[in-house]
Amino acid sequence: MFFDIVEPQGNEQALIAMAKRLSIGGLVMLYPKRAELPAAEGLVLVPGRISDGARKDPLVFSVAMTAEPDMALQNGVDAIFGMELATRQDGLHARHSGMNQVRCAAAKEKDVLTGIALRPMLEAGPYLRARLLGRHSQNLRICENRCAVTIASLARHPYQMRSPQEMRSLLAVMGATTEQAAAAMAATRERAQRVLDAHEGVLHGQGISARPIPQKSPKES
Repeated sequence: MFFDIVEPQGNEQALIAMAKRLSIGGLVMLYPKRAELPAAEGLVLVPGRISDGARKDPLVFSVAMTAEPDMALQNGVDAIFGMELATRQDGLHARHSGMNQVRCAAAKEKDVLTGIALRPMLEAGPYLRARLLGRHSQNLRICENRCAVTIASLARHPYQMRSPQEMRSLLAVMGATTEQAAAAMAATRERAQRVLDAHEGVLHGQGISARPIPQKSPKES
């Protein structure tokens, strides 16, 4: 089941309707601050927040959008998007894609997902779109077997959303292996589940899960 990440602009119900139409299983809804989520029958909604540089809140899916991800990697967020949007011109033999081996190691240590966003490519002209595709392709190669990747639309409007099949095809076009594409398609859902678990009192750490101790009733004492 594919979970997408979106940025509502007061159009939550339209995004929800499109998600159902595209057979998307859940939506992480990003806001600048905590917000009340609408009701959505048959669709999982997860609270999300655009990171302001503060430490991660386990009760929300935290996303940083920056071409300079070092601070976000230090603070720890769930995912970082926008690294490929650096304004520097690409070199002859390598692209300024925002990811390198040092940042990849930091992302693995902090358990941060490297994000691929669809909306910037949809909004870009042909030349910039080709550059972004090339940078994403380089990041996929750098991240392979080193750190986790996810893909999302970051849609602000319903027409910017795409079906899971189209998102998987985009990963294939950018050079993702079958295993890497499958992991990227599942990464947002798995991370969103941690947020939902945290609302139930279940906290996840380095390879462990801590559940609240059931309280005994007075009769059991």
